[in-house]
Amino acid sequence: MKTDVHNSLILVSGGARSGKSTFAETLATAMADRRSDLGPVAYIATGQAMDVEFAGRIKAHQQRRSQRFVTCEEPLELESALRRALAAGDIALVECIPTWLGNLYFHLDDEKITPRLEALMAYFSRLRNIPTSNPADMAQITVNQIVTGKQPPLADVARDTRTARKIVIVVTNETGLGIVPAEAASRLYRDELGWLNQQLAVLASAFFFCVAGMARQIK
Repeated sequence: MKTDVHNSLILVSGGARSGKSTFAETLATAMADRRSDLGPVAYIATGQAMDVEFAGRIKAHQQRRSQRFVTCEEPLELESALRRALAAGDIALVECIPTWLGNLYFHLDDEKITPRLEALMAYFSRLRNIPTSNPADMAQITVNQIVTGKQPPLADVARDTRTARKIVIVVTNETGLGIVPAEAASRLYRDELGWLNQQLAVLASAFFFCVAGMARQIK
C-alpha cells in the first residue's frame, strides 16, 4: 500500500501578548508527544538582544521553553536554519517572522530584502508541494468554497498533522489592527509583514489566530 507522505505548515498569528507564542509552543510539544515517529523539536529563535528590555524578553522565552526543544538562534538565515532543522528532526517552530523581517531591514540594504522573502516563500511552497498563489486568488477560492458549502472541515486539518512527515509551525504578528504609523519606514514594514502573512496563510495547511490567550482556528 502506498503511504501518503506530505508536510504540514501551521501559521499562528495574533497581536502583542495575545498568547500566540505559548500556544505555538504547546502545539509543537503536544504533536511531538502524540507521535512517537517524529524526531526532535527545533526551536528557531530569530530575536537579537539589541537592548536590556529585549534581552529580558528573550530570557523569559528561554526559561519558559520546554526541554523538548532544541534551540537554534538565527536572526537572518531563516531558510538555511529550517533546512538544517528538518534534516535533523521532523518538527520546527519559527519564533518569529516579524522579528526576522525587522532584522533584515536593520542589517541589509533594501534591494537584498525582497530576494530573501521570495526565497523563503519558495521554500515553504516546495515544502508543501503546492504552487505559491496570489492572496487575492486564494480569497476568491475561499469565498467560492463558503458559497458552495465545499469548505474542508476542521477535522481534515487534524488528520493532516497526524500523517505529516515534516511539520513547521510559524509564529507571526498581526500588525494591521492598530493606528497607521506616522513614519514611512514603519508603514513600509507594516505593509511588507502584512503581505508576507497573506502568502503564509495561503500556503499553510492550518492557521490559528490568538486573542487574549485564546486561539481560534481560521483555516
